[in-house]
Amino acid sequence: MPFKFEFEEQARAVEDDLTLDITTATCLQLNRDVNKYVRSGPTMPLANLPVFRITETRLVDGFIADKYDNESLVVGLYDLSQGMLKVAKTCQRRISRRVVDLMPPSVKALLVAGGMEIKSE
Repeated sequence: MPFKFEFEEQARAVEDDLTLDITTATCLQLNRDVNKYVRSGPTMPLANLPVFRITETRLVDGFIADKYDNESLVVGLYDLSQGMLKVAKTCQRRISRRVVDLMPPSVKALLVAGGMEIKSE
């Protein structure tokens, strides 16, 4: 008989993904997630935080929808992974900022190309 095991964190992650709008997510929200992250275990990668996980998903969705090419996606995903720590550190000082405004330019450009409406600062 097959058994299905599901971690509570994974169930919450899916729920977070459904409710979080990355175009309006603030640094205050990211800081709260970072605090939970630190308490759950410092070995968990920043990529598991909802705002970064959803951003990555949106980038892949844009590629699947044929909004940009493979090379652009690779550059965007790389820039996102390299920029996560900088975004998280900047958010500690500027809690009212929108997280998307702090994302690397290539990531913001792909999000817009993928159909996401990002209002300028």
